[in-house]
Amino acid sequence: MLRFLTLTGLVIALASPLQARTFTYFAGRKVEAEFVSLVGNQVTLSIAGRPVVLMLALFSAADQKFIRESAAGASPSAPATLPTLAAKLRTPAVPGMKPAAGAPDPRVKPGEKFFLEFPSLGPDRHGSPAKMEVRIPARYDAARKYPLVIWMGGGDGGNAIGMCPALVDQDSFICAGLPYPKGANNPQKASLVGEYKKIWKYQHAMLEELYRVVPNLDPRLRIIGGFSNGAHTIDGILNEARDYTDWFNCFILVDGGGQAERWPHKENQFACVLWGENSMNKLSGEHNIHLAKRARMTLMAEEMKGAGHEFAKPYVPKVREWIETTVIPATLGGGK
Repeated sequence: MLRFLTLTGLVIALASPLQARTFTYFAGRKVEAEFVSLVGNQVTLSIAGRPVVLMLALFSAADQKFIRESAAGASPSAPATLPTLAAKLRTPAVPGMKPAAGAPDPRVKPGEKFFLEFPSLGPDRHGSPAKMEVRIPARYDAARKYPLVIWMGGGDGGNAIGMCPALVDQDSFICAGLPYPKGANNPQKASLVGEYKKIWKYQHAMLEELYRVVPNLDPRLRIIGGFSNGAHTIDGILNEARDYTDWFNCFILVDGGGQAERWPHKENQFACVLWGENSMNKLSGEHNIHLAKRARMTLMAEEMKGAGHEFAKPYVPKVREWIETTVIPATLGGGK
């Protein structure tokens, strides 16, 4: 399985005879490491003597240039054992993952909509085979980077891109949908998701494959949103999975959530919290606000007037406006 290295207040020093470099990867994190290899879009670094694999797209532009040039020049001083370890790491440990290929995936082309399938993962909550829908922008250019938006539906969810096209410019974002695994529900309330670690393990495998298939995802902006059970899932995984904020930095919770003890704080994070005026999740929305403020996220919060348990139509364009006027300028510098 590919693993993202999360550094929280840790300084790692290498005691290695090889030349180390400070790499900058997702959301501006820095790590002292040695370059080992580049295979497809998978980068292997040696960190404190241990091989770690990351996706090339997660690195800064300067580091990506360095990695490609280093791969082309293949330093002869690198120890022979590390490439061997890296080759072992490239063997997928997560069901549904495949080794990175050098050629672009033929499905990733302008305007294409397709499903990534995961036959080795368990069924989704509908009992259907595990898969996720992916939509490529109509004017897709492989030389560009594209931010990502993912949607999770209410109830038993689904694998479709759902509300994504209504929330962002479809020519500027890669859209995808994530399902819930069968059985990961709250045993006291069959309609609610609840085993968030199980859900994250299931969805994490899908995301790794998405990042492999679409390697030019922009690390500066990754949005995940959900209604009802989707919002519960975001709230629950933020509470239980430390690496969730390595994958996403903008969270949209619509009439759900509010059960977490805390959300992690990282720089340049955003939260949109909506709840229905007449919904039983009103208190959940208010608690989400508290969690977002404690995590020092840039926050949009609004009660949907006259609404019950729904994503009320008048508020969809409000969320889109917030993404376009607040989130995009702060992450992409005003460009899309």
